[in-house]
Amino acid sequence: MLYHSSKIINSALLDELWEHRQDKIKLEQSQMMYSGGDRSKTGEVKLDSRNTLVANEIDYRMYPEICKDLQEGCNNIYDEDLRVNQFNYLVYLKGMFFKPHKDIPEDLLHYRKYTSITLMYKSQDYAGGNLGLHVDGKNIQPQLEVGETLVFPSTWLHWVDPVQSGRREVLVAWLH
Repeated sequence: MLYHSSKIINSALLDELWEHRQDKIKLEQSQMMYSGGDRSKTGEVKLDSRNTLVANEIDYRMYPEICKDLQEGCNNIYDEDLRVNQFNYLVYLKGMFFKPHKDIPEDLLHYRKYTSITLMYKSQDYAGGNLGLHVDGKNIQPQLEVGETLVFPSTWLHWVDPVQSGRREVLVAWLH
């Protein structure tokens, strides 16, 4: 199977994670205003070199139910015994993008074998910011609904086009 998308994670668990991240983002924004606006001082939400907002401090072990759902879903898709080993929560705003990249080189598959992307939120005015994958010599743009998860090999080239308007939030998890 080249890639797969479906609702793998229980929607109540996704709602809980989304609310938790929104609380963290609001706290960080208020701390930035109080501290003069340097996102890098907060350590939680910052603009990174890929031009996305990344919540670096999310610990996948805090969300064992989400890990369980992802692992069971991916194990069914790929017929392997996979485990989640990392989460990132990404926020895309106007002008943000993610350059074409692979999540892991072929020789490090013991760390990241599959990438999963779960769409957590997309504003009504969201435009642009399409996820792209390079599959079998073709560029494709899978469309996800809120709550759906896309799973594909971590060695695949993928990217996010620049956002024209609105906001998009995703949970990215890696399995091995």
